[in-house]
Amino acid sequence: MTNISKYAYATEVKLELTTTRGNLRLIIQDNGRGFDLGQNTTGFGLHSMRDRTLALGGEFNINSSPGSGCKITVNIPLTRLT
Repeated sequence: MTNISKYAYATEVKLELTTTRGNLRLIIQDNGRGFDLGQNTTGFGLHSMRDRTLALGGEFNINSSPGSGCKITVNIPLTRLT
């Protein structure tokens, strides 16, 4: 959310949090200015999100391009407690 407010110039942000039987999914999407994924890989915020997701055994994906906003999808497996 910090990156969106500082850099995206978005007028809309969509947060979606869903669970299925074995998965937690978070989608963060904005209609901001977007960015080139090949040129914006040094930011602490996105790296931190990726690292935390991977530490939980999850998947982290970013889709963005200049002028097209940004969509981040996080999938984290839910383990069963017995």
